[in-house]
Amino acid sequence: SYLHHTENTPSYLGMMPQKLANMLPQPPNDHGKILLSLTYFQSLVAAPPRGEITPEVKKGEQIFQKLECAVCHKPDAKTVAVAKVPDPDSPLPQIRYLEVKALSGKTFHPYSDFLLHNMGWELADGIPQEGARGGEWRSPPLWGLGHRRFFLHDGRAKSIDEAVKLHAGQAQEVKENYNALPSEDKQALLAFLQSL
Repeated sequence: SYLHHTENTPSYLGMMPQKLANMLPQPPNDHGKILLSLTYFQSLVAAPPRGEITPEVKKGEQIFQKLECAVCHKPDAKTVAVAKVPDPDSPLPQIRYLEVKALSGKTFHPYSDFLLHNMGWELADGIPQEGARGGEWRSPPLWGLGHRRFFLHDGRAKSIDEAVKLHAGQAQEVKENYNALPSEDKQALLAFLQSL
């Protein structure tokens, strides 16, 4: 984009496999309007609706906490005191910002800490990006999990159960505790995750 003329940092292209680096567009492919409109749209999209909260889902939430899944997938977060989004009608290259009171100082429930975590060699793709090594991933928000068909960063997992079983690295102990759960508890945990 016109705001970022290179891919992340000047050294980033040197860290990528050469074949991928050659495929990247050289000049900016957006002079700002598309990026501005997309940022505005994404800033205002509502979270997916939560599914039904049954007794099984409540039990699954307790198991989620007990297994310490919430260490990385934190249930609650809070927006900044004064939320602003870029005005899509800004006179580029200057960008104006619009205050959005409906987003200011609000608690929301993404089930993420938005931090990088080492997830083990099985999930590693070996491509460093913006300071993240090839085996580190940002905890994705779990909201909307029940609406997804594929899981993990590359869609390799076809179920939530498979995605949990592919966790490793910092989540190895959590995965082992998940695998040791009685079937009924595992189903309750999966019901909770499906409800998000």
